[in-house]
Parts: sequence; C-alpha cells; structure tokens
Amino acid sequence: MHTTFEQKITLDLTVSKIQNVHCSQDDDFSRTLLITLSDNGKPYPIPQNDILCLKISKPDHTFVYIDETDENHLLKNADGTVSVVLSQQMTSVPGICRAELQIISADGMITSCNFNIIVKKSVLSDTEISSTIESNIVQKMVRHLTDSLNPHNVTKDQVGLGNADNTADIDKNVNSSEKLTTARNINGTSFDGTEDIVTDKWGKSRTLTLSGDVSASTPLDGSSDIDLAVTVRDDSHNHTVNSISDLTATAAELNVLDGLTATTNDLNHTAGVTDNIQTQLDAKSPVESPALTGVPTAPTAAAGTDTAQLATTAFTQRAVSAHNTSDSAHADIRNLISALVTRLNAVADSDDETLDQLSEIVAYIKNNKSLIDSITTAKINVTDIVDNLTSAAADKPLSARQGKALRDLIDTLTNAGVSGVKGSAEAAYRTGYVNLTPANIGLANVTNERQYSASNPQPSVAGSSGSCTGNAATATRATQDGNGRNIANTYLPKSDIGSNYSTSLTTSKSIPNDVSTEILTITIGVTGTYLIHAQASFSSNKNGLRRLDLKDTNTTGGFGGIQVGASGSGTTVLQVSSVSALGLAAGQKVRLYARQNCGAALNINSVYLNAIRIK
Repeated sequence: MHTTFEQKITLDLTVSKIQNVHCSQDDDFSRTLLITLSDNGKPYPIPQNDILCLKISKPDHTFVYIDETDENHLLKNADGTVSVVLSQQMTSVPGICRAELQIISADGMITSCNFNIIVKKSVLSDTEISSTIESNIVQKMVRHLTDSLNPHNVTKDQVGLGNADNTADIDKNVNSSEKLTTARNINGTSFDGTEDIVTDKWGKSRTLTLSGDVSASTPLDGSSDIDLAVTVRDDSHNHTVNSISDLTATAAELNVLDGLTATTNDLNHTAGVTDNIQTQLDAKSPVESPALTGVPTAPTAAAGTDTAQLATTAFTQRAVSAHNTSDSAHADIRNLISALVTRLNAVADSDDETLDQLSEIVAYIKNNKSLIDSITTAKINVTDIVDNLTSAAADKPLSARQGKALRDLIDTLTNAGVSGVKGSAEAAYRTGYVNLTPANIGLANVTNERQYSASNPQPSVAGSSGSCTGNAATATRATQDGNGRNIANTYLPKSDIGSNYSTSLTTSKSIPNDVSTEILTITIGVTGTYLIHAQASFSSNKNGLRRLDLKDTNTTGGFGGIQVGASGSGTTVLQVSSVSALGLAAGQKVRLYARQNCGAALNINSVYLNAIRIK
C-alpha cells in the first residue's frame, strides 16, 4: 500500500463532530486518510482481536462496505491509527459521501461518528472517456498485467485443485502406498505394510478386575490364556420360588413370611404344622365388630372405673345396686313426688274457681283443648336451637353461645374498628354516616367534567409565538417534520406496518469447512424500503473465522456482511445488518449465508432473519 497525499482526521466514538476530507472523482490509490480514534477526547486503541470495517454511502445511493481483510484499502496501523486508501469505486460519484468506521468484537459493535468524503467532479471522468481514449484502456491493461498478486483472486477450487493438500510431499498422508520405506515393529512383530500381522502379545498389559457380588483380579497381556478364579459373596443370590428344588409352598404362602423376625428355634417349632392353622384362625372372632355367640365373658372392672374397658353384667349390677342404696340417689325425684303429693292434697281440699282442684283442671282442659294443642305445637325443642351463624333456617332460635359470639364481635368492632373519617382538607374526624365532598379532600374548585375536547376546545392561550385557537378536528396538519422532510414520503403509513418478514432456524445446521452455505431465505411481498437484520450462533470452537453475509444470491447482490475471529471462551454469536436501507421489489429474495474455516464442519443454531419495511 503506497501513499501520495495524506489527510489526517480524528473521529470520536462518543462526541459527534463532522469532519471533511477532499478528493477528486476517479482518484485511485492516490489519497490516504490517516484516522485517529478517540473516546470522549481520549485516545482509543483498537483491541487486537476486534474487526475493523468501513461503510461509505455515495451520493447515487450505492454503498461501499469493506473490512480489514482488504489490506489495500483499510489497515490498522501499529500506532493505533487507521489508514484508508480511497479507491476508484469510492470516488466514482461526485458529491458528498457519508462514511463511518465500525469496530466489531465478540461482545458487540462500536460505531464512530460520521465523516464526509467530498468528491470534486472531474472535468471528464474515466467512465465518460474510456470508450474514446484508448490510452486509458491501455493504462488499465498494463496495471492489470503487472499485478502479480493474483488480481482475480483465483482459488484452487477454480483451477480444479480443490482437494489438493498444500503441504510438502514428505509431510502428506499417502493413502495408496503398498509398502513402508522403513519397517516398524508392532509389539515386537515387524510390519512394513505388505501383509497383515498378528501380534503374540499386547503392547501394554491390562488388569481384569471383577467386583460386586463376585470378586477376582488377574493381569492380561494377550500372550496366553488365563484361568480366573472367582469368589462369589454368600448372600448374593436372589432366588425365585421356581428355582428352589423340593419347595412345595406357593409364592402366596411364602409371602406371608415377608418381614418375619422369628429365630431358628421359633421356626423349628412350626414343624408339622398343616393348613389347619388357617382353619383355626378363621374360627376366631375378628378384632373389629365381632359377632359373639354363646355366653362370652370378660374381666370385671373395679367399681368406679371410667375408661374404655368392657363393662360386664357383674360390674353393671354392682353399680345399679350401689346407686339404689345410696342416700343421695334419686333425692330429687323423691322430693318432686313428695311435693306433688302435697300439692294434690291441697288441690283436692280446695273449692274455689282458681283451677286448684282436679275437677276444675280437667274441665278447663276439655273446654280449651284447641288452645292447649296450639301451645304444644309451637313449643321449642332443644334440637331446634341453632348453634352456628351459617344456618339459613327460618323460625329457629339462636343458642346462647352464638349470642355471646355476636356480642364479642360487636365489642371488637366497637373497640378496634374505624372511629372516624376525615378528609385531607378537614381539621377534625367525623363519626356516624359520613358523606365526603370534593371540598373535604381539597378539590372544591374542580368540577367533575372533561376540561377540553373536540367540541369544547381549549380557549386561546397567548404566547411568545402566537395563540392557540380553533377546533382540533379541522386544524391544518403539518406536511413536513422538524428537519424539513416530507412526512408522506419519509414515514411508513400505519396501514403498511404489517409489511415485515421474518424467519428463523428451528434446528441446528451443519456448516461445511470454508464453504459459503445458505441458511435462511425471505421473499419480499410488498415493494418498499427495508432494513435487514440477522443473527446466528456458531457452536463452540476456538479455530478460524466466522462470517455472515446478506445477499440476493450466493454470487451477486451483497447487502451487508460481518466477519470475526472465533471466540476463545465459547460459542461465537454474530449479528449482521444491511449497510443501509434497501429498496426491494415484491418477489425479491434476501438470503443469509454462513461461512467458517475451523478445519471441520461446525454447527450453527439460534438463527433468525428479519426484513422490516420503513418506507
């Protein structure tokens, strides 16, 4: 790379300050830009593993996008500066070219502020005179013929040597050789490749070891047969019923012994026992709800026992006898009978009309039978009393216990409940039924209505630039934004928001070594201006480069690309966007290609491709 004219500029990654550089139309390898990068005024050295890219938007809406692999036009210098050599492609269109630098790392991307390349129009450009002045053509031919550095970038695949290994013959692996130049020994047996060999002994001895329910160990080197003595653990056998000889019991019968803890002596006592055991067990009474017959007996509990022990007839008889002979037993009944006898005697001796004689009482009952029947029907039984607060039954009395629960609830609410209400604008609390007004909460001057609407516009407001009047529904709408751009042509109509396309890769895909492979494709449905974005994740591998390209086909229509070195800490994730907004026609395709050269096939996953219409 040579230099004729050099212009120096400083680009900041934080502070935006547009700088201009100048050149002439069709300049080629004659002007160099020496760019110093800074971050908020401080020098910013580009990390060694980061990728440097240059993006240029030309006045004819075409683009130039190169990375540091094009060392003829973009170069990171040892002192941290960046050299850009203007090419004829960059200077082919007169006017102002907008340019910026991008620094791409495994973690993200940093973009510098823009700078302008001002291309002065040539009196007569090369493209205009190339068909009339042969000297220009001859000059290009001479330049091309003297370029000995493969100007066409011819690859070994293109000349039919795609499978050739670019190494010295002595270092190649020869698959068709029939004999080794120098014979080698394999475990003591000579081998020159002319015939198969059988070794008598392994190159390295190994030890065979058995463990678990069996144990044994012996060395092995393949030189002879071995006899391995195996020790089996005594309790390692798992027998089934069918594998035990002379056994006559069924599996169901043996299952009865599961969990048995009897000793050997205990088991010996069962010798000779037959199926009569089950017959005898069936004759026994069950523990739960036994149906006893005959005259069952049980131990008689001591007098006064108050437990779950069974009470015999002897226990019951003793308790009844003790009760009947007790001086205090039935004292209330005796007193009631004595009082009744006294009252009856008094009634029998009475002759007035106060219902104190039996004859008067009998006569009254006969004469008022219907009244007495109604009293009997309306009486309250103990079973009618409701003892909970959830019953919905009508005409049922509430128990005293539930009445107390209600009283406790009332006391709790009275003592711990809300004692008063006060608005934010009030000085004291109010109790009882409280009606809060807007004035109580400091909103006395606010009305409960919409302040302004299309039918009730805001009144005129005088200001430094005029006043606001009129109805919003009939107001004149702006046709341009604050930067003077036509709104109708600059911004996407609401009806076109749906013209976005996306696709993704749901499974991993294998990318061959050093082969550009198509991953995803989007077909544009509506003609317009689109931004393209894609992302992909390469599986973990520390070798080679990773690259993504957006194209129309594999060989033409490049929309943008990115290339980084493999991540040394894990998977490599790349994002690529179109160099700018693209004008795409309905039916046109946008394809995502991936390439890697780690030395073998490598999986790619988590891939998506989006086309977002912006105009």
